[in-house]
Amino acid sequence: MVSLGLARRLKLKLKYGKQISVSGLGGVPTSITASTEVKITLGPRVVYVVDTLIYENTISAKAQARESQRLDDLQKMEPPAVQTPNYPWPTKMMIRPSPGCQEARVIKLQILR
Repeated sequence: MVSLGLARRLKLKLKYGKQISVSGLGGVPTSITASTEVKITLGPRVVYVVDTLIYENTISAKAQARESQRLDDLQKMEPPAVQTPNYPWPTKMMIRPSPGCQEARVIKLQILR
């Protein structure tokens, strides 16, 4: 396993696949999403091809969900950014004139309670 910084310095081609859960990295459950294929040569003929996981400093999916929920709760508790005025309920509506008619009509609306 190598760090994301080292992978970028070595200019490795990263592949992003499904998440792999890993524990034991600093005592925090972590999910790893990137991997790469590394070829190692020892001498003229010996070649090893190894799939290597790329460790990003990420948090687990559960921790991400908890943080997202916490931010949503904080946003719901805040007052609205713009104060909206209360307008009275409309009682009349203007109807578009027919093609040949010069005047528009106004009709009264009924309020059902």
